[in-house]
Parts: sequence; C-alpha cells; structure tokens
Amino acid sequence: MNEVDLRELALKKVNITGNVIGKFGIFEVEQVYKNNTKDVLEVGYTFPIVETATVIGFEINVGDRVLKGKCKEKGKAKKEYQKNIVKGNSAYMMEQETENIFKISVGKIARNEEVTVKIQYIDKFEIIDNTIQILMPTLVTPRYKSNITSKLVYGKVDYTIDFNISINKTINRKSISSSSHKINVIDEDKTERIEVLNYDLSKDFKLNIELKNELSSNAITSKTRDGKDMIYLSFMPEILDSYEDNEKEYLFLIDVSGSMMGEKLEETKRAVIECLKQLDIGDRFNIIPFESEFEAMNIKSIEYNEENMIKAIKYINNLKPLGGTEILEPIKFALYEKNTEKIILLFTDGQVGNEEQIIEFVEDNVYRSRIFPFGIDTNVNSSFIKQLAKAGNGKAELIQPKEKIDDKIIRTFARIQTPLLEEIKIDYGNNKVLDEIREEKCLFNYEFFNVFAKIEKLEDDIQLKGRILDKDYVWTISKANINNTNVDLEVLFVKQEMERLEEYIRNTYENEKIENYKNMIIELSEKYNINSKYTSFITIYEREEKLVEVPQYQETRLSSKFAERAIMSKAWKKAFDTREGAAFSEKLSQDCAERGIVMEKIDIINGVHLAMAEREDIH
Repeated sequence: MNEVDLRELALKKVNITGNVIGKFGIFEVEQVYKNNTKDVLEVGYTFPIVETATVIGFEINVGDRVLKGKCKEKGKAKKEYQKNIVKGNSAYMMEQETENIFKISVGKIARNEEVTVKIQYIDKFEIIDNTIQILMPTLVTPRYKSNITSKLVYGKVDYTIDFNISINKTINRKSISSSSHKINVIDEDKTERIEVLNYDLSKDFKLNIELKNELSSNAITSKTRDGKDMIYLSFMPEILDSYEDNEKEYLFLIDVSGSMMGEKLEETKRAVIECLKQLDIGDRFNIIPFESEFEAMNIKSIEYNEENMIKAIKYINNLKPLGGTEILEPIKFALYEKNTEKIILLFTDGQVGNEEQIIEFVEDNVYRSRIFPFGIDTNVNSSFIKQLAKAGNGKAELIQPKEKIDDKIIRTFARIQTPLLEEIKIDYGNNKVLDEIREEKCLFNYEFFNVFAKIEKLEDDIQLKGRILDKDYVWTISKANINNTNVDLEVLFVKQEMERLEEYIRNTYENEKIENYKNMIIELSEKYNINSKYTSFITIYEREEKLVEVPQYQETRLSSKFAERAIMSKAWKKAFDTREGAAFSEKLSQDCAERGIVMEKIDIINGVHLAMAEREDIH
C-alpha cells in the first residue's frame, strides 16, 4: 500500500467539549480532517479514550450530510467498509483495539473535502478526598511488544486540541485546578467553563474539582427501556474505630525500562523513598527493579531500620533506565509464596502489550496479597493500572509531574493500614433485585463503594453491611434521598455487564463457551449501540459521483513531544555516555539507515525504535 507524504496530514484539529454533572460527564470528541493533497485519501488515526467511558454515539459531517454510525460485529463492519470503498463510496469506521485505544478509519476523502468526525461518550468519575478527578488521555504512546503501537508513527505534528468543559454550578465546588495544562475558568450563567486552547496532543488532560461539602452515601436512579428502575449506589463507608496495625512485608516493584527515562524515573525514585518513610519498625521490605529482566536488592526481604533505609535510598538513586517493560515476571516473583500476605507497590507507566496476560495471572494468584500500583507519566496507561489494582485487591494512584506525591502516598498507606471489610453484603430490603454489578472488589475507608442495581421498582432503603474483626458495620441510603437523573444509567450498566462477561471469558478455556460469551457482548453492543472490543461503529456515504480511484493511505503521525522530554534529560545523556550505550546507538543508526529512515534524533521507548525526523520511505 502506498503512503502519502506525512507532511500533508489530513487531521487538522481536535476539539473536546463536555458537561460535568456530579459524578458523571457527557463529552464529545470532534476530529476535523481536510484533504489538501492531489490524491483521494484514506486516513487512519489511533487515539485514546479513557477506559471508564461508554461511547454512545459516532457521527460524520461531510458536505451537507450528517451520518449516524451503528455498532456491528467487527468482521462484518470491516467487510462493509472495504466493500463500499471499492464501490466508490466513502465509509467511516471506529474500532476499539484495547480497553482505551481506538482507531478511526476515514475513507475516502475527496480532494479539498472536509470531514468532521464526532464521538460522544459518557464518563463516570472517581471522587477521592472530596475531589472529582477527570482524566482525558490525548496520545497513545509506544507499548512494549504491542502489535498495535508498533505500527504507529511519531514525529512533529501541526494539529492541536481545544478543551471546553462546562461544570454545572449546582456542584458546590471549592476550587478547580489542573496539574497538566494551564486552564482558563470562564464564569457563565449556569456553568463555569474550563477553556484550554491550541495544545499539542502530547500529554493527558487532568482536571480536579475540589468540593466544599463533605460527601456521604448517595444514589441516583433512571428508568430502563423496559420500565424498571436502574440505581447507581455510592456508599461512603466511615470506619471511626482504630485498629492495631500488624507488621507487614512490602515489595517495591520499580519500572526502570527505557520508557521511564528522564523525569518519570526521577519522580518514581522520589515516590518510592517517600513510601519507605511510611514503614514502621518491625516491617520488612525488598526493592525489585525491572525492565526486560529483573533483580532484587536482597535475596529475601529485610527489616526496616535506619541502616537498611540508608542502603535502600542509595540503591534506588543508582537505578538507571534501560530495556523493555516486562512486568509479568517480577509480579510472578512477588506472588511466588502463596500463603503469605504481601503488600506490593508497583511503580510504572504501564506501557505493556500483554495487559490481559498480566491481569489474568494476578486474578489467579494474588490470594491474600494486595497490589497498589502507581501510574507515573503524563501519558499513563490508566486502563491497565486500574485493572491491575482491582485484580490485586488494591487501589491505583496516577501521578503526573508537578503533582503532590505526598498526598497520594499517605492515602495509599491509609488504605493499606485499614483492615479489610469482610462478608460484604448489600441488603435491598423490600426492593426486588433483578441484577447487580459492583464496580469495586474491596472497600476502603472514606472512599465510595459503587454498585449498579436493576430493580423492579424502588420501594425501600438500601444498606451496605460488613464485618471488621468480628464487629458489624452498616451504612444506609434512604429511599427518600435517591434522586432521578438524566444520565442514561442503563447504558453504563450494560458496559459493566460486558466487562463481567470478559471475566467469564478469562475464567474458561472452553472455546464454545468463549464464543458464546463474545456473542453475548456483541448482542449487547449492537442493541444499545455502545462500544465493545468485538464490534465497530460504521456508517456509509453513498456518493452520487463515485470516487473510483484507489485511495492513498495516510496513517496520522502522533506527537513525539513525550519522547523529546526524555531525550533532553540528563538521564538520557548518562545512558549513552557509556561505551555499551554508544555502540548500541551506532548499531541502531545503521539499522535505521538500512530501512530508509533519515534521522536527526533517535529515542528508545520500550524497545521501539522512534525516529523523530522526516522519512524518505516507509516500508
């Protein structure tokens, strides 16, 4: 397939607009494509959407036409897409490649034609420490041994992104801030609008809305398509009793792969050292750095004391980045002893290609241990980090540069030191329950425990019950305090139902069962027109004047600024000041020259060769 000169990119602009209403937000991603070349184009663009989102709409504006996309089984959608391109029509398709990576295919785009793609989604937010946390990823960065990201091209880009996020004034907020972008807060009649204009798509957008009022247990409800009540329950547990903290064994797994180069690794070192300061006399610990291979500071965990703390800090500060990201083997090492209780703190950007394999292993082997991952990056793989935490009976924290590390570490250790609530049960009283899905496996003090419940009709209060060390706890949501919402809770529930079916797939090896579960997911996706891994959104533009030419394919180049930050860092310079590093760099240069890549600068990200220069020929 011929590829068009990448300097003539068709993608011109990305806009994200949205409305935040409490724990939920409704967003639209708009991508504007314009063909300024002499050829008919087919364009591919790979981009992220946060894993907590449910995509509810796919729309194309071309000329005076508005085309609505429909979810269809992936294979059928691809055949329909290709068939119409060959017939001279235009086709537009969006595929979900992983939990948080999507790909748009736009073909064909006539000369001088402009096409606008609009993607609508609903997101639900975490509220931690009385703060609504909103995440909007903007860039898919290279992942180690990933078939998806290995095909992507990185370099300088001209297209930019605008954010316009409205926050309803019924949210009694104390402050609005962003650790990632400079924001303008514009006061309007019923909303406050957050404006960010003309940013490069090189780092995730994080928005924090700190609330004035202390939050308590609450719930909202909406009607399903068959007239039932769908309820979203948010229990806020308050455990005021104090419990004696027992001695623990801590394992610190530190990602020192090439993708952690620069400020990320320095941030990680600071975080690990701050974590070590939280340990108590009697605790034991070990430090396990990993890249393509892993090692351990000690053969076995050692006692926490002043002497060992000094040794650990020296060991941590001497860590250097190199190689790919192999997380599975160090996790296997950490979980090797089945009958022990270990606290595993993992520090990584999560840029791996074998996410499902790692999650499956943790689910099968975590037993009484717990995993608390820290995602450290401006472009962290939040989907993997959060899935790993859930599988490991822990909770994730995402850390961007310039964010306060101390607060996140203190919060994590408060989770670690609070005893687990056992025998968790939800008492629905006289409500007839038709289905229930819990978002969390574990309950943490002063953090929401969220549950979707489909019931016949709301008639009674609902209670969360459990036990800690033989003491009973009960938290109640009164029927009178359950309010109606305009958010379509049913589609959010269906998305959770698909994730539950994915767990069934992971827990069986019978091909017939796996296919049946996949077909159930496809049926739900098509019925509710929401995204899944096994379906794609597609719509067709039946052209009166057919575009008979074979289109020139253009894979949209992605911003390389994330890598430039690593190249300019001292860590990069040190890595290549060695004889081994210089020899490796020379070999890489020869390899790229043989492939026709003219290089100005080269970076190694997770074992991926990343050329930030113009390419004469792409094979």
